[in-house]
Amino acid sequence: MASIADRVKAKAQEIAYTGRITRSRAASARQQPLRPQVLQKPQTSKRKRAIDDEDEDEDEDGDGDGGDNGNSKDKNQPPKKKRAKPRCKFCFRDPQGKEMNKDRYCDYFKIWKENFIECQNCADYRSQNPGNDHKCQPPNVLKVWRKYGVDDPPNYAPPTCDQCLHGKLANQCNVDSILGYGCTLTKACRDGGCTVNGRPLDLRPRPRVNVARWVRTECHVCENKTKKNTATAGCSWLRDRTAWNQACTYCQAHNLTCLSGGHVIANPPRLTLPSSWIVNQKVFDWGFIECRGINPDRRYCKRCREDGHDHCRADANSYAYACNRCAQFGVDCVDNEDDTHYPIFDLARIGIGGFMPFVECTSCTEAGRNCDLQRPCDSCVKHGDECDEWKGDTAKYCIRGRLDPPPGPLYYLALGYGVGGVDDPKDGSAIEHWVGPATNLYGMVRDRQRREVVSTLGVHLRAKMRPPGAPPHGDAAQGGLVLGRASTITRQQIVAWIRAYWPEAHPMNQFAQYQDCVDGAQEQIQSIRTGEAVTGLSLEFWDVDSDGSGIDDDVDVDDETHSNANNSNATSFGNNIRPRVVAIGAGGNRSLAPPVIVSTPASAPALHSSITVASVPTLPAPNPKSPEWLLHFLNESTLTNEVATPQFENPLLSEQGQFNFDFAAPSHRAVTDLHFSPFQALPIDPALDEMDIDMDMDQDQDHDQDQNKDKNLDQDQDQDQVKIKVKDKDLDQDQDLDMDRDLDRDTYSPLLFASYSPAAEADEAAAVDHNPPNQAQAQAQAIAAAPRVPGLDIIQGFNLSSSAESLIPIFFSFVLGQPTFNDVPFYNLLSRVPLEYQHFRVSNDWSCFEPRGDGRCGNPVSMDSICQCASHQGDFTHVCKACAQMSAQALARCVTDAQLFSMRAYLCTDCSTQISGDIDQVYRRRPIGAVNIWGELRNTWCADYEDKLAVDYGKVNFKGDAKPLTGCSCGSKLFTQHLCRNHRLGYGDALFRQVAMLQEWRIHHFGRPICPGCLVDKPAHEANLSLDFAGKSRERGPKAWACLACGDWVINQPHT
Repeated sequence: MASIADRVKAKAQEIAYTGRITRSRAASARQQPLRPQVLQKPQTSKRKRAIDDEDEDEDEDGDGDGGDNGNSKDKNQPPKKKRAKPRCKFCFRDPQGKEMNKDRYCDYFKIWKENFIECQNCADYRSQNPGNDHKCQPPNVLKVWRKYGVDDPPNYAPPTCDQCLHGKLANQCNVDSILGYGCTLTKACRDGGCTVNGRPLDLRPRPRVNVARWVRTECHVCENKTKKNTATAGCSWLRDRTAWNQACTYCQAHNLTCLSGGHVIANPPRLTLPSSWIVNQKVFDWGFIECRGINPDRRYCKRCREDGHDHCRADANSYAYACNRCAQFGVDCVDNEDDTHYPIFDLARIGIGGFMPFVECTSCTEAGRNCDLQRPCDSCVKHGDECDEWKGDTAKYCIRGRLDPPPGPLYYLALGYGVGGVDDPKDGSAIEHWVGPATNLYGMVRDRQRREVVSTLGVHLRAKMRPPGAPPHGDAAQGGLVLGRASTITRQQIVAWIRAYWPEAHPMNQFAQYQDCVDGAQEQIQSIRTGEAVTGLSLEFWDVDSDGSGIDDDVDVDDETHSNANNSNATSFGNNIRPRVVAIGAGGNRSLAPPVIVSTPASAPALHSSITVASVPTLPAPNPKSPEWLLHFLNESTLTNEVATPQFENPLLSEQGQFNFDFAAPSHRAVTDLHFSPFQALPIDPALDEMDIDMDMDQDQDHDQDQNKDKNLDQDQDQDQVKIKVKDKDLDQDQDLDMDRDLDRDTYSPLLFASYSPAAEADEAAAVDHNPPNQAQAQAQAIAAAPRVPGLDIIQGFNLSSSAESLIPIFFSFVLGQPTFNDVPFYNLLSRVPLEYQHFRVSNDWSCFEPRGDGRCGNPVSMDSICQCASHQGDFTHVCKACAQMSAQALARCVTDAQLFSMRAYLCTDCSTQISGDIDQVYRRRPIGAVNIWGELRNTWCADYEDKLAVDYGKVNFKGDAKPLTGCSCGSKLFTQHLCRNHRLGYGDALFRQVAMLQEWRIHHFGRPICPGCLVDKPAHEANLSLDFAGKSRERGPKAWACLACGDWVINQPHT
């Protein structure tokens, strides 16, 4: 028997030898000795190595803090010595750079990708040494952008590049003449062809949206308007770079959020609340902000991201609220990155706008079911049918997938259904049915799409039927009630919100016209679905987005509030900070429509008090002794070589919009289903039929009279006045005369205008016999009062004779539609000054010829920077921008508010309402001077009907939106056109003298300041007073006037 020791030994041998071991291929490979291998070094470009080296320098210790803290990975080794970032060539080698580096270490840094911004030492050195083309040269870095130095000026001169100088967007040119970077407005500039005074500039950096700007730039709101080709006065950041840390003047004036590099610079202290349920087709009244995925503060929302929508845009007036698309849909708007929820701001926006029309799915169209925006839609899910694939028009206009969480009542109300879903018809029986369109409109057949018509019909239907007053809003700081996610808002909440703003709320089907409106809308929709022509409804002229995406009601248009939603039975305001009156007018002798939405049924309580037109807020009257607002309007950025007619901003006034005359109705022919009743036209003199109906009053007219004129122009602000005499025949050639030489006529001091007071004139009118004086006496008075205009080859009298040319209708020259041949002392003084900048080819000296000190200015100018007055007749005078600005300011300092208002012969309240709202009424007044019309009717018409009226009365020229300052073109011509000093001051003096003469002539001829519009169907002694003399200038309703300087008429203006 084996011992214990033998058994242990045998056991050990058994464990040690177990037989042959079979190894895997991988294990065998691990057992083989390692062979020496030569590692291939990856090839990297010099640029890539430089960037990698720079990245390593930024964080050498690998702890993510961007620095080397000296901690070694091997705890047993001593800490490494911190390595300094390599300096640029100037700071490392140049003696002066070394000295500057001692005070401030070379601080160039990466801004994005392979782009670096130079160090401050190099920027300061270049600014302290003008003309030195110094460059910062960090090691192994190729793209280095310049930045401002310590001695660089805060302003930019010149502010505009050569390519933009005469363009529409001259005020918005972002050329950086300090750093030498071109602008981005024109394709030529973006391609490297930007120049300033002939000097080529470098391409400017184009960083990502989230990179803070360090070169001359606009804020995001103003930049978006520029991208939409909207002419403005220009962002104030373009004029002063020291103001980049605060909101620009445009955003401040309109209560907008101002951003730069995606970061909010400033939010408005108080949001502008909606004032009406009427929604404009162009939703952004003042500007928008593009929400992108890389924005640091707000990214695009999940809904727009998942649907692949190109633009997620928020209204700059309500930046912290839902984007435009989600607001129209009535769905949740949630940030795609951090799940921030953006609530609904304006309940009136739900279901109204260009995003609402969609293509029905095939299954719903074939089965005759109601469809919705989701794909798959509710009806297909309910019936188990296959819905359309996500492609084509479905992917363009619908919602991808099913909404999660499920949509709430707002979503279905937006589509024109009840709160119960697509199978719950909106019949007007519930209070919540006021939200969204009155019926389901938006589902379109695939091959018969008329998106523009359908969306316009929704806006139009809302204007016909809407609650009174302002809609519920979501600004809790101002008592807003609309809170919470859109999907969680209940029917009870919606009803409570409406009743809070409209305590007497009643369902819309209790009003007599409800069914007619709904039936009419459904007839239009059925006509579209069956492919029939749509009658009584014309299309709005849609703008196409810059990316070619087509219809998108996010498109911003010229800073104007566009609304095509008004009709002959509704009087309302647009949904913006400055309410606009929708004028009501009817043709012939028809009475005005009542100012209510619809008639009240006998069974319902009277609602006239709550549905009538909202009152116009009373604005403080302007101070006639303070012309600072006009001087502010004539700043360096406003007056350019081209009249861009910018939106007038006046931060010096207590309330914005007080002097903003540039807010007439849009100049498109957006349509309504108006039906015009025929009326009996007044008889017209047969001689008028021989006139050229296309003849425009705003043109040069030849006159045979020659007269000597004196000239006494202020040559310089610090010089004494110099008397100037001109030749008899060559009135455009000014000749300096000896101060002591006698003149043929008594001289006068220009620009010392006589004060004008409506009250004083009204007192004078009371003392005048109401029987007008005879024509001979009136003519003698007009000739005696005619102003002497120095240096202008024109006359002031406008005598109506038997010739066709002299029969152009002029205010006060026709009574009861018949010419009276009154010698109206009128002439369009500014007819020789073009509204748009005219380009000329000249060959004389290209330097400013304006008087300055003891000589002339002599500043170099571009080839065609000349006085735009046609009276030069080929002997062009070059005028630099600074001199043109000085002459405009000199004129502005002499003009008072009262004198500007004296240019207007106001219509009475009745005529103002009629001519602002009905094209019939405009054409009826064509024989009494309504030839050129500024401002647009709130009620619109079809082109065929306009042609018919033109045959009956003659052509009327609709000029478009009202211009700044005067409403007509006079303000732009006189104050912002490129004119020499002689002509600007001479025209200004003559214009206000003629205005005072005409006001006096009106009193003497008619016995009182009568309304020029009443003369179409009333004798002079029965005509109403102008509304300003009647004490009704502050009453609600549209205002209209005839300009006594040019003869044009301005209509549909909210207030005076």
